[in-house]
Amino acid sequence: EMLLFYGIPQKDTAPIAHELIKTFGSFSGVLEADIDAIVKIKGMTRNAASLIKLMKPVCREYVLSKYDSNETLKSYDDIGDYILTRYFGVTRENFSLLCLNRLGKIISFEVLMRGSIDSVGVSTRTVVEQVIKHDAVAVVIAHNHPGGIAVPSVQDIKVTKELANILSSLSVNLIDH
Repeated sequence: EMLLFYGIPQKDTAPIAHELIKTFGSFSGVLEADIDAIVKIKGMTRNAASLIKLMKPVCREYVLSKYDSNETLKSYDDIGDYILTRYFGVTRENFSLLCLNRLGKIISFEVLMRGSIDSVGVSTRTVVEQVIKHDAVAVVIAHNHPGGIAVPSVQDIKVTKELANILSSLSVNLIDH
């Protein structure tokens, strides 16, 4: 309701906020909704819908800005938190590579491939090229499951083993997938 106040000035936004929650099921459902669906709600404006759609990327950037570019990831929890932050609000599968130096400092984080809602391709060559380009000694590969099922598929396990073998031959430690 408060957010709508700034997108729809001089109007009682409580009924609109309640209708948005009712229509999309929750606050997160509203943030995930398509902008064209949001503007169909009585009283909504395109500006207010745009403001709503900006919330996820703005929040992601806020959290990411708290990480220092020289951040050292000291544990699996640190790595997990960092990667989860990168995937906040992402609705398509992405395959990413986190490159670290020998002290565990972040060298780079890159989305290497962007996929569909339920799959993403992996290019072994692209992974190896980026590892060499950044002179990484340790890496974490990651991809999200926007559908909510974070159980590794048979293909995920196969790709992880393949990349671990290739990276090992380059003296690069694959910390996790």
